[in-house]
Amino acid sequence: MQSLRGEKAKRDFIQNYDNVRVLAYRVLLNGNTRKNQCGGELRDKYYHFIATCKKTSKEEEFFLGYDCAHQVMQMLNISIDSIKLFNPFSEESNNARLSNHSSTNSNNINFTALGKELFCLANLICEGLKLKNMDIIYSVLKKLYENPSKNPPVSDFKTLNTILIKYDKTIQNIIDELQENNKRFKRFDFTKSRKYVEEYLKQKSFNDKIMF
Repeated sequence: MQSLRGEKAKRDFIQNYDNVRVLAYRVLLNGNTRKNQCGGELRDKYYHFIATCKKTSKEEEFFLGYDCAHQVMQMLNISIDSIKLFNPFSEESNNARLSNHSSTNSNNINFTALGKELFCLANLICEGLKLKNMDIIYSVLKKLYENPSKNPPVSDFKTLNTILIKYDKTIQNIIDELQENNKRFKRFDFTKSRKYVEEYLKQKSFNDKIMF
């Protein structure tokens, strides 16, 4: 993909690509280097984009830092406050991890308790499995952002559980692997999600293994 450095490059990009979406806004983990499409390597936080190239009809993913991402989002009329920062680190680790732009109104997005767990599950899966096709994760997060005050449907949890089954990894496996090269993560608790799915499976007489 072309560089997005400078206003002209961004406008050319908007002309050449369709269906530009922001998948996530995350704190950068050690071992997960990200190329900044505006130049250089990303160092603290980044936005994860997906777009469809008009010429090839193929989806492409790319990453941008705070300022460059906000410029692109402004050009596309995507609200900066519409994407919540995913920060897996404990409070004592945050001081060393985050440099500038440490606060953002996006953190005022208030999901339900189940919604918060789904948000963390989706982001951890993205970070840990490095999925090539992001459509499923994007669909789950998009619905979550559209209805933050409502509990997400159990089908979205089942979708993420199916991905974990496919890769034969529990969410704890993923957390342990990510934790190897990183400072202390906060404690993740998916008790509500597990109970939510267990009750559904029991009603349907399904025997799916729950991986979180």
